[in-house]
Amino acid sequence: MTTSGQTILDFTDDWDKLNATLLKITPHPPSIPYTCPGMTILEADRIASYADSDLITKKGIQAVPVCAPDAQAGKGVAIGAAAMIMGAVDLNVRNVLTDMRYVVRLMGEKPGQRILVLASPGFIRPTSMLGTAL
Repeated sequence: MTTSGQTILDFTDDWDKLNATLLKITPHPPSIPYTCPGMTILEADRIASYADSDLITKKGIQAVPVCAPDAQAGKGVAIGAAAMIMGAVDLNVRNVLTDMRYVVRLMGEKPGQRILVLASPGFIRPTSMLGTAL
């Protein structure tokens, strides 16, 4: 099972089926909302979680004149954009962790030994999840 739900194979000891299914797996970068000013997930995290003043200033300047009348207003727009992106990241991370919890529970119900392979480019644990048991 993949977190996208697009590639699924039940537990098997058939190596040919396993290899054929693995070859079907394709990356699905997390979808983030379009924001003005544009920013990456890492930039949004630095703004939303760490209040990176240099980055907020830079993004505030980038917001002028498209989505803010001046750099000061642009800072507020950039902070709002970062919050919007991190909200989408939070939802994505929660979905992935829910899927993993389901798979681990399913593995525990099956007889014999199982192997879980997790391939991920990594993800940011949103501050809203700090202190949350994974």
